[in-house]
Amino acid sequence: MNRQLSDEEIKAIYDYHNLDQQKLQGLKDTANWLHINSIQVTTVASLGHPTSCCSAAEIMVVFFHTMKYNHQDSRDPSNNRFVLSKGHRLSYVAISFLGQGHGAAYGMAYTGKYFSQASHCVYCLVGDGEVSEVSM
Repeated sequence: MNRQLSDEEIKAIYDYHNLDQQKLQGLKDTANWLHINSIQVTTVASLGHPTSCCSAAEIMVVFFHTMKYNHQDSRDPSNNRFVLSKGHRLSYVAISFLGQGHGAAYGMAYTGKYFSQASHCVYCLVGDGEVSEVSM
């Protein structure tokens, strides 16, 4: 059953993520840009699934707002990892794993924890097709 968040819960989320109205508006603007861009790219290319792209826009924005990543040093072992395993030919990235991303993400997390004792997190975004067609 879905329920509405209380004002206290919403404030706690804003405080935890250090969100003010300006930053929140920036995240909304980025999600809107992703919506528009994904429709344009899939239309021009005549391939891909614009609805898959649009349904992931807000999630992508939240991931990249929350993830820790050093843009100056992409090989920093403490950088978080993001694996996209959602759908066919998403226009956000050049390559996405169809149904194989969760295995890759699991391998990254396992290796980080048990072999390199890394302090990174691994995020994996899967779609309904992967969940229903692939062993999760």
